[in-house]
Amino acid sequence: MSATFIPVISSIVAASAAICAALISAYFQRKTARETADLGKKKARIEQLEKELRLAYGQVKAYYESETIAADELAAHTGKAARTVKTEIRDEVQSRGFHRPDWTRNECERRRNELGL
Repeated sequence: MSATFIPVISSIVAASAAICAALISAYFQRKTARETADLGKKKARIEQLEKELRLAYGQVKAYYESETIAADELAAHTGKAARTVKTEIRDEVQSRGFHRPDWTRNECERRRNELGL
């Protein structure tokens, strides 16, 4: 009995080790696949946010330009300097509870370039 007992035990141990190794390998393969899928989703989301940020900087530049046009027009009709009119408009915006607009086109471009957009 002992002559067959040792090979049987060794076969059982080897089979158990192979099953454990297969289970561990399957676990890590599944985890890696899930992480890779999550990474792909996050990368796509970052690309979408970069696109939205690029558009937002363009919008800020456009609003700055429209503010400049409006200030020039109002200055022509009021006799005030365009810079004074622009300051008054910004003061009014702030008094209404909004952030004081203080960016310029150059500031938008600088920040956009810093982000590599």
